[in-house]
Amino acid sequence: MTVLFTVPVGVIVVREPHDHPWEDFRWRTVSVSLDSPDKADWRKHERLKGEYHSATLPLTLHRKEVISYCVNLANGEPTLYVVLRHDPAAPADKPISVRCITASPFEAQSSSDMAFDWIDRVPMPARLVSLVESFLARETDHLTSDAHYSAVRAGGSAVGHGVADEA
Repeated sequence: MTVLFTVPVGVIVVREPHDHPWEDFRWRTVSVSLDSPDKADWRKHERLKGEYHSATLPLTLHRKEVISYCVNLANGEPTLYVVLRHDPAAPADKPISVRCITASPFEAQSSSDMAFDWIDRVPMPARLVSLVESFLARETDHLTSDAHYSAVRAGGSAVGHGVADEA
């Protein structure tokens, strides 16, 4: 897949009490940040009590995922999907690892097939929504111009979507 746009995104998680026979608490993604340092290393968040900056990962937008990004933005609240996994080899105070972050609901769904992973949905920050919308505007213009060029090159009509008008 061709990478067209990448932005670092910090993942903020919180430890919460959990009413479960095998676990006293659980970890959950509560937000993301665009202005996070490159190295997270489970730093306690300065402004938010009990929350940790667990990772900074690249959010990568691909040309082949344009439709899924459009679906995400059209579903009401634009969302980022954070894939987490329990890491048995990690220290007890850092028991999870952030596997990936995506703006594609389809990619998130394919990640949910892994037995040890879970996916948290978090609201997409307004600044990131603007960046994704700009990416989509550029890519949909590119796709439209490619379709026009291909139709004309094939001897068809751009108006008739590649089908030559019979007169």
